[in-house]
Amino acid sequence: MASVPPILVTGTINSLEISGFGPNSSELVISIAVTGSGNAAYVMEFDAVPQMFAAATTMLTAAYHAKVPVTLVVPSGQPATATPKISGVNVPAI
Repeated sequence: MASVPPILVTGTINSLEISGFGPNSSELVISIAVTGSGNAAYVMEFDAVPQMFAAATTMLTAAYHAKVPVTLVVPSGQPATATPKISGVNVPAI
């Protein structure tokens, strides 16, 4: 069975929010102005891969301040009722 490719979302970051509710429960919420569309929100959770969470947070913060477009990698097949989770970040946008 072939795997479903991820969705690539490109745009500029409107805001970043980091919150946590206890040990290993932090999440980064990314508000992005999607190129050719409207605003959208995505989330990266700390428990996915802590080192990747830290690197993505640093990259996205730098992109926010520089107003550089980014590409978020969004795995396919997520429930439509929740804020989509991302699995990767590309800066600058691809």
